[in-house]
Amino acid sequence: MLKILKYLVLMAAALCLLTVVINTSPFDQSLRPEVQAIKDLKAQPYSALNAYPALLAINSTRADFVEYTESIRTFLNQKIKQSGDDYLNGDEFDQFVNIEADQAWQSEYPRCNSRRERGCMAHLFDAVVAQPINQARLLSQLEKYAALIQLTEYSDPTQMDLAAPFVPFGPVLALKRLYLANSHATQGADGFMAAFKQDMTFWRMLLQEGHHMITKMVAVASINNGIGALSKALDEDRFDSSQLRQLLAMVPRLTQAETNMRTVFQHEFKHGIDLFDQAEQTGELQYLGWFDLFQPNATHNLAYELSTRPLLAMSALSAQEFHQQHSRGAWDLTTDDAFSWSPTTLYNPTGKMLLSIATPAYADYVARVHDLDGMLALLRLKIEIKLNPETDVAAVIASSQERNPYTQQPMGHDAAGKRIHFACADGTSDVCELSL
Repeated sequence: MLKILKYLVLMAAALCLLTVVINTSPFDQSLRPEVQAIKDLKAQPYSALNAYPALLAINSTRADFVEYTESIRTFLNQKIKQSGDDYLNGDEFDQFVNIEADQAWQSEYPRCNSRRERGCMAHLFDAVVAQPINQARLLSQLEKYAALIQLTEYSDPTQMDLAAPFVPFGPVLALKRLYLANSHATQGADGFMAAFKQDMTFWRMLLQEGHHMITKMVAVASINNGIGALSKALDEDRFDSSQLRQLLAMVPRLTQAETNMRTVFQHEFKHGIDLFDQAEQTGELQYLGWFDLFQPNATHNLAYELSTRPLLAMSALSAQEFHQQHSRGAWDLTTDDAFSWSPTTLYNPTGKMLLSIATPAYADYVARVHDLDGMLALLRLKIEIKLNPETDVAAVIASSQERNPYTQQPMGHDAAGKRIHFACADGTSDVCELSL
């Protein structure tokens, strides 16, 4: 019995030793080429037309918006040159940005989430008419916003530290809504159309060029608010047929470059690589202070295979393809199988365990972008209906090329409720409709 016990102890010790040995750096995998390419993404200097420094500068008390934007851009580019980092850390953010500066005026007008609230832009438009904008700070910020949306390039930081602050988009979105509402109240049809066109161009540029998830989703929210704004203006019948045709040209459906979230998922993966590498380098994953049973390259390769590769495939689907597969649960991605109680788990058990508790949930974000394309289809359909006042609404809907993005059937029509609609694919959205 004693011999058996000694044998079992020796076997356990040998197994432990083997586990430690095979999880040392000589036994780590080589990175897959596609993983290496993502890991090697480098920061690029910000050009004078890049809106990223301006989005930081607008959140400050400085009146010299253009000059202040340039000072932030110069600082960031110098930082890229010196360290390769293209973002503001916490202390630098506090130096350049004041997120408290615009709280006062934000509370004076209704907030608006067009994905969740019916007619919220219409309520805001009415509020601006009832309470015209006259606060000096807000008027100054609206002038800055008009300058911001003239910029034609955008790129998010590529080397973002997960602890670093993001662009404070909240005040910017509030400015955007008030910018359109004020234009509608004070500038007439042509003035509103010009403001709407420039605003839509800017946010669609961010939708296409932004590679942070937050940037993508903020752009979706902003464009949804723009759709609500134009829908409200259309309800007032202030556009003639020529203007309606111009508006139709201003709101094309999303392109594949705008709907594809490939770069977002690549950068999400890169941030995961950086997080794991940092934890490994600082010893956060070590057991007993001298071994960690963690193979960083093997972890990155497995994460790419289990999560990023499927996400890239999902991102490339059309709305109809995505909806068909999502309704079958094809994109309920999980990494639970990364860790299992089997002999293979002796290799890189820490990495597999970490992946098994870090399950991504991105399908709703992809759905949200496809829903936005559907909202643009609804807006175009509403303009078509306005262009054909003598034709029965149901007939216009039936013959229109602007159809449900997921089924390719005509859009839903609630004649009694005076609305056109389709069912949102994003489970967090409540409103995929426009009033008639």
